[in-house]
Amino acid sequence: MKKIQLRIITFAVSLLLLSFSSLCQSQPKATIVSTNTSICESAEINLKIKFEGEAPFGIVFTIFNNETETSKTVTILKQSDAIRSEDIDVNGIWTVSYTISSTSTITLEKVFDATIPIYGTPEGPAWKLEDGSEDVFGEMKITVDRIPDTKAGSNKKGCGLSFPLLATPTNPDSTVFWSDIAAGIFSDPNSPNTVFTAHMADTLDLIFNEISGTCIGRDTVNIEFWGSPKSTISGETTICSTDGNDHTLTLQVMLEGTEPFNFRISNGDDFNEPFTNKPAGITTLYIPVNGDSEYQIIEIKDFNNCQADETDMIGTGIVNDNKPNTFAGDDDVVCDNPKTYKLQGSDNPHENRYWSTNADEISFNDINSDTTQVSASVFGQYTFTWTETYLGCTASDEVEIIFNPNPKLTLLETDVNICEGTEAIMDVSTTASDTNPLTLDYSSNSENATTILNSPTTTLPFSPTDTTEYLLNKLTDKHGCYSDLNDVFTVNVQTVPEANAGMYDPQCTDSLKLDADPSDSNNIGSWESDNRGYFSNPNSPESWFIIPVDDQIYDETFNLYWTEVNVNNPNCLSQDKVQVQLYKEPQKPTIYSGDSIVIYEEDTYQLSASEVENGMTGIWSTVNSDATFDDYNIPDALAKNLSGEDHELVWTISNEGCEESKSDTIFIRSRGLAFPNGFSPNDDDVNDYFNIGGIEKVGEYEFLLFNINGKILYSTNNFGTLGWDGKINGHLLKDGTYYYIFKSDRGVEKNYLIIKSSKRP
Repeated sequence: MKKIQLRIITFAVSLLLLSFSSLCQSQPKATIVSTNTSICESAEINLKIKFEGEAPFGIVFTIFNNETETSKTVTILKQSDAIRSEDIDVNGIWTVSYTISSTSTITLEKVFDATIPIYGTPEGPAWKLEDGSEDVFGEMKITVDRIPDTKAGSNKKGCGLSFPLLATPTNPDSTVFWSDIAAGIFSDPNSPNTVFTAHMADTLDLIFNEISGTCIGRDTVNIEFWGSPKSTISGETTICSTDGNDHTLTLQVMLEGTEPFNFRISNGDDFNEPFTNKPAGITTLYIPVNGDSEYQIIEIKDFNNCQADETDMIGTGIVNDNKPNTFAGDDDVVCDNPKTYKLQGSDNPHENRYWSTNADEISFNDINSDTTQVSASVFGQYTFTWTETYLGCTASDEVEIIFNPNPKLTLLETDVNICEGTEAIMDVSTTASDTNPLTLDYSSNSENATTILNSPTTTLPFSPTDTTEYLLNKLTDKHGCYSDLNDVFTVNVQTVPEANAGMYDPQCTDSLKLDADPSDSNNIGSWESDNRGYFSNPNSPESWFIIPVDDQIYDETFNLYWTEVNVNNPNCLSQDKVQVQLYKEPQKPTIYSGDSIVIYEEDTYQLSASEVENGMTGIWSTVNSDATFDDYNIPDALAKNLSGEDHELVWTISNEGCEESKSDTIFIRSRGLAFPNGFSPNDDDVNDYFNIGGIEKVGEYEFLLFNINGKILYSTNNFGTLGWDGKINGHLLKDGTYYYIFKSDRGVEKNYLIIKSSKRP
């Protein structure tokens, strides 16, 4: 029994020791030892992993695509794929290749070795992913560069051997360069915008390169260089242009380039001719010539219409003329006397020479001397000819000499009077009409001036502000001949009065006291009107302006003019205009009904007053009365509401420009029926009739007259227009006291009546 227990204990110890031994074994490790790299577009890369542990090895790693942000996991877990000792170099490094076409990062996930259990799977023995060691280190970065889409520019063709290139790199910061070519040179091979110069006319492909990391982009531009034509001209001859013969220069023209050629030859003077459709090589030309000259090609174009540079047009055709370079001197002028002049002809090598003229008025001291002196008997313009002969060739030149008298001036008037602000005219006459224009120099107030005279008689304007003396100093003709002057032209400047007619407020009057303000007490003045009215004293600044009242209207504006004249110069005057507004003063109106009237049994009265003048206003008003009017502004208004009291009515006429108005008054007394108690029928036109006031307002009525005894003496129901004349049957009643009764729809009135027909002594 003890043996069995010992064996069990021994087995347990052995098992524990085996487990401890397994735990003490180290985990495998893996490290990426390959360096980061860059590739162009797509390439194989070598991934190097160093293993530590016991072969065979398994590995799990991830390839992360940085461009698409996606991952790919590579696993080596099956024993058939395991990395064995023969796959690893002496340093424990395993190398494997992968094709990469995007920028990526490779990182290790887990590593396996022989110490990690292996399990059977349908595909064969393999490690389990979860058993792998995570002792993995390092990463590998692969940068994938792209070939740039660089542009070398547009194909070109044209004249010359140089062309500017305009390449466009994809990235302006990229390194660029043009590929070397033996047919020409670049001004800057490392610039996209360079100039290429070909050695000769040719068609070339130029390559532009752009470096982007490990990639190089290339593009080609085709340039067709046409070149430019060249020419050489030669030829020389000697002539005498005055011998009367025709002369020709033979020119040899060498043309190089693409034929045919068009070119132009000029001597810089009178010859400038084109020549067309000429072949390459030598062309012979015959040019008519007539004097010293040099002929050059100034323009040449080839078949491609390319034009030669100025430096490529070489040579000169030369014409030598034996004609003397004769010069008779410069034209000149001799002023006034003596009329002599020293000629200045050219002094060339000669066989013969002499002066000549067609004028009989000229004499020479020595016609064969180039500096002879000549004399003229009269003033005038003369032509002199200087002739020289050399090597049988003769030449002449002419010079014109003018013998000219000095100009003269006459001042037609030395003193003038003007008003300030106006012009003074200086009239002058000159004697040198054929040498105009003349220049007159003058001065005033220490200032110098000039003016031009274009005709023998000239008027010159001056506008001084004060009295001024103009000193005439010098008169010069167009040839430069002159006369000194000592004339004085005096301009007396008179002041122009400043007329002031005064200012006037509108007034209600037919006469206005004026008050002009003379600028100088010595000046004279006068009043005028462009309208009606007159002045009490037209020459007085304080005149009255008067409008006859019968000619005046209610409101009128008058233009009055005060003219002030300088007593020293009646042309110096000024005028001031003033507008005055005069209102007509209203006239006292008349009420035609009288000053006072009595109305009976009425509350209205038809008024009648004087009319209102045009432009004025009339108005009815009352004083302490309640009367009204059907129209307050017409003279024939109807007064109303007159019953029961005495009324004072006023008719007023006014003018808006006048402070004072004019009026007339009527008193109207309103009564019922008025029964008088006496009258005097004695034909003295005073109270000759008996009538009842307001009777015309009564309908039917009856009037009965009694004596003191009650006897009816007279009765009537119609007093007529005037009333009762005191007669009965044609006889006046005796003077005395009587009684009457008046009956009407208004009632009964009883009263006494005194009749007194005798007249007063």
